[in-house]
Amino acid sequence: MMKASYILLVGFLVLLDFTHAQDSIVEMANKAIHDNIRQVGSTKFIVAGKNQFSSLWTRDFAYSVPGLLQSGQQQLVKDQLDLIFRFALKKDDVLILPRAIDSMSPVFRTLSYVLFKKRWPIKDKLKAEYKGEHGNYAIDSNILVLKAAIQYVHFSGDIAWWKNNLSNFKKIINFYESYLDDRGLIKGECYGDWQDSVCRKDASFLTNFHYWWVGFESNKLSFPLIAQERLNYLKQKLYEVFYSDRKKLFYSLDNGPQVSLDGNLFAVESFDFITSKQQRMNVYNQLKKSKLWLGAGPLPGLATYPNYPLNQISYSTRLAGLRHYHDNMIWTWLIGKSLHLSAIMKDWSEYYRIQINLKRLLQVQGTVFEVLEPRSLKPVSRFFYKSEGPFTWGASMIIEGASNYLIKN
Repeated sequence: MMKASYILLVGFLVLLDFTHAQDSIVEMANKAIHDNIRQVGSTKFIVAGKNQFSSLWTRDFAYSVPGLLQSGQQQLVKDQLDLIFRFALKKDDVLILPRAIDSMSPVFRTLSYVLFKKRWPIKDKLKAEYKGEHGNYAIDSNILVLKAAIQYVHFSGDIAWWKNNLSNFKKIINFYESYLDDRGLIKGECYGDWQDSVCRKDASFLTNFHYWWVGFESNKLSFPLIAQERLNYLKQKLYEVFYSDRKKLFYSLDNGPQVSLDGNLFAVESFDFITSKQQRMNVYNQLKKSKLWLGAGPLPGLATYPNYPLNQISYSTRLAGLRHYHDNMIWTWLIGKSLHLSAIMKDWSEYYRIQINLKRLLQVQGTVFEVLEPRSLKPVSRFFYKSEGPFTWGASMIIEGASNYLIKN
C-alpha cells in the first residue's frame, strides 16, 4: 500500500512539473508574439522579429498561423491574410504573393539594424516586395499562404471567407504551373524557399509536400484547388523520388544526400500522407535516432544533415558568418514542431523531456530566439549577425507544440 501511494505521489509530482513547464513555455512564447505585434493604422499585424526582421515577412507569418490561432490571434491572422491577398501581383491568370510587406525596403530595415542597431516603425503606407536579393520569387510563399488560409478556416469555421476568395486562391496556385518539371514536381530556384541561404534549384520534398497538402485539404473543404487524380499521382511521386527505404526518411532534395528535419516532421504529422501506422512509427523512430534530433543534445532542431557543400551557400550568407545557417544550426521553430510531433505520436516520455529542456532554455535566454548553436544552444552571434529575438515563427511553433496533449489524452 505504501509503495502504491509513493508511486501515485511521484506520478502527481511529475505531472505537476510537466504542467508547470507547459505553462511557462506558453507564457514566454506568448510574450514573444505580443512583442512582435504592430499597430498599422487601425489594424494589428505581426512582424517576423523585433530587430532585423521587423517587416511583415510572408513565409514567417504563414508558418506561424497555427500557433497564432492557438494564442488567440484569430482576427490578426484573418487581417494579415487579407492584406497579403490585397498586395497580390497579377500576371494573366496567376497571382504572385509578396515575400514581404513594409512601409520601407525590408533590406534597408535589416541593414539599418545589423549595421547601426536602428529600428524603424512601420507606417500605414505599406508596399510589397516580390523578389529577393537574387532576383527571384519566393517559391513557397503562394503555397504556404494557401496552407495558412486552410488552417484559418479549420480553426474558425469561416467557410464563407474561403468560398469568397476561391477564385483568387485558384490563381494563387496557378503560379506553380510554370515551375513543374516533366515528373509533375515543383522545381525550385536558388535561394527560393525557406532554406534561402542554399542554392536548392532541384525539386524539394518540403515545397512539393505543402502543395500536395493544400490540394488534399482543399478537397476536404469541398472547394478543391487541385484535381484528385493529380494529387494521387503527386503523392506517388513524392514517395518514389524522395523516400529512402534504407534510411526510412524523406530526402530534402531529389538528388540527395541531404535529409532535412522540416519535411519529415510535416510528413509524419499528416496521417493522410503516411497512412500506415507502422511507417509513421518507422520514420519517427529514425528521426529520433538521427543527428537532426540528437545534434543539439537535449533538444531536437538541427535543420539538415549532412551539411550542404560550400559552393551551394550564397556569398552574402557566408559574408555574414552563417555558412551553416540552414544545416548545422538549431532552429527554434523546428524544436516546437518536434515537440508537437512527439505529442501526435503519443511519445509522452519524449514530449516531457523536450518540454523540460525547452523550459530551461527559455528561462535562461529570456525569449524565443531564431537560431541556436548546435552544442551550446546559445543564440547564434556573429560580427554581422545576431540571432533574431523575439522570433515569431519559433514562438508560434512552440505554442503549437506546447498544448495540453497529455492532459487531454
